[in-house]
Amino acid sequence: MTPLRIAFLLDTPGVPEPWQRLAVERIEKDNLLRFAGYAVTGALADQAAAPTAFSRFSALENRVLLQRSQRATAPVTVSRVELLDADIVVNCSLSLLPTDRLAPILHGEWRFNFSGERNGSADWFGYRPVMERAAYTHLVLAARDVSGRSGTVASARFSVKPSGAVNNRFVKERAASLLLRELRRLALTGERAIDAAPSSWLRP
Repeated sequence: MTPLRIAFLLDTPGVPEPWQRLAVERIEKDNLLRFAGYAVTGALADQAAAPTAFSRFSALENRVLLQRSQRATAPVTVSRVELLDADIVVNCSLSLLPTDRLAPILHGEWRFNFSGERNGSADWFGYRPVMERAAYTHLVLAARDVSGRSGTVASARFSVKPSGAVNNRFVKERAASLLLRELRRLALTGERAIDAAPSSWLRP
């Protein structure tokens, strides 16, 4: 069986997020899958900054609560997205791939709902449920292919943690597991378990 080739699309070159590193490590250990590399868009540099007070609070909380648990990691090698040889692009950037870039990608782009909830100065995905006093944080993995078909591949919900930074990290670590489960399903069956209902936030 030929391994499914998986690439990750980032906003800027540098060090991937911990959940992305975790997902890649698991892909590299799985004989059904093959890591095809990182590519960048540069989109994050074009986004407006978050409010200063929130950016400072988020940075402080991440530094205090998460610093001890995060490993030091080196920058990764990246390439232009058009040079990727992949069956799926896990789009971790703020921008959707142009349709012409999707054409050679067999199973299109996959994207989590937290990918758009950040900018160059802050990541507010995990903070929103805390601030809204919600019971759960909802995680959605959606897909879009060159035909224009889009929909939900998988979803989950998790009890909200008391800290936005911890909530962010917890849900994204679970995202790595959910992603691997669905990639393995696709590698074994040739079909993703896509919901017929379109994911409107994934549309161009």
